[in-house]
Amino acid sequence: MCVVMMPDIVLLTVLAWAWCWLGQKQHVKDMREKKAIASRVGGFTRFDPPRNPLKPVEGSLSYGGYADSFTTDAVKEEKQKQRERTARLEACLNSRRAKNLDREKQRLEKMVAEEERQQKHNEDLKKSKLAERNMTSAPCNPITMKYENDGDGDWLKFKDELTRYRAAVRAENLYRRARAVSYNVITGVETPIPVDVPPRPTAPGQLPRRQSLQHLPLQSTRNNCNCPHLQRPPPAPQALPPPPAAPALDGKKDLPPSTKVEKNSAESIKPPPPPLTVPGQECGPQLLT
Repeated sequence: MCVVMMPDIVLLTVLAWAWCWLGQKQHVKDMREKKAIASRVGGFTRFDPPRNPLKPVEGSLSYGGYADSFTTDAVKEEKQKQRERTARLEACLNSRRAKNLDREKQRLEKMVAEEERQQKHNEDLKKSKLAERNMTSAPCNPITMKYENDGDGDWLKFKDELTRYRAAVRAENLYRRARAVSYNVITGVETPIPVDVPPRPTAPGQLPRRQSLQHLPLQSTRNNCNCPHLQRPPPAPQALPPPPAAPALDGKKDLPPSTKVEKNSAESIKPPPPPLTVPGQECGPQLLT
């Protein structure tokens, strides 16, 4: 069997050698023709020299020399570029974040300043006469029946408490005067007063703004207030007639009784005490009890 196959192997070998020889010869022929074409002069033909399709052209982005593959690290360079891109992105985000924070802070400061300005404007309006145009007659909420949290609300509360206090005092006076004794004349049992008099309310320190609260009854003794327009001058002492001339008494140093009486009566007249000052309320109307 080996003897039979030997001629076939030799034949195949000869054919392969002949094919390679012919191909090499053709390649040499092509190279020789291309070289002859490239060496022509005159410039009437264009020659494109053959190049290796797997080798990048020098100057291109993908070109790398043989020595560069040992001296450069492409992965490290790419990682460094990636880090630089990340750093630029972080810096951009931080800058935008800081700008947004400053803009938001300025917006909040403007809102706070506007709110403070509006509150000051409202307070100024409350103190002016313009606020009295839409002011209600009574400083209270007609739905919740609560007093307002200002001076007028305190005055209305004081007025209501004063009305209850005066009503209780009047009821107690009527009850006492309707009975001669404080006990039952039949049983002899002590009868308590059925009227509970609350403590006297205290007037607020500041005057009310509403005219409906300004016309409150004053006390009969206005000298308890230091207001110059409410004070009354103290009564001037009456001038007494001069005492009669004392008769001359021999050996007696005592004066007549009439002279002593006149002298004592003149010394007994003293000027009225100064007006009293209510602590915590130097000015303001004093209400009747």
